[in-house]
Amino acid sequence: MYYGISKKKAFTLIEIMIVIILLGILAAMLLPYFRSPAEDTTIASTKTDLQTVRFLLQLYRVQHSSIYPENMDLMTTTTSVDGKKGTGPDYPYGPYIQAVPINQYLNKNTVLTVPSMTDSNPKDSSTGWYYNPTTGAFRANVNMVVNGVAIGDL
Repeated sequence: MYYGISKKKAFTLIEIMIVIILLGILAAMLLPYFRSPAEDTTIASTKTDLQTVRFLLQLYRVQHSSIYPENMDLMTTTTSVDGKKGTGPDYPYGPYIQAVPINQYLNKNTVLTVPSMTDSNPKDSSTGWYYNPTTGAFRANVNMVVNGVAIGDL
């Protein structure tokens, strides 16, 4: 009879550490791909918000003798043809939006009225949007470029 010591096959500590390190490297390489769909959704949402508000600003302009609203507050209330706020039959236009949409990047729906869009370069996160009442330009306060296009300029 043979009573030898049987050897169990098992992984050594070094082998386990190498596998864990390799899994960590693979996870680090794949992580950006898992964030991309969420970022794509945020970009699409911002683009949709910009298109909607810009369309409604054009509608306001058509209904108010080719004049844009002085500020975005006039988009959320009823107005007369000369752009005055009020209620009743003399104020047949609007409201165009219930509220300014939330900027998905900064989680803010505040609008800073600027004299020109050159003044609207994103400087901080105090406001979600920029609006120029002279030109009707409406931009997101986002200092980010994707595929060569600034998000705020979508």
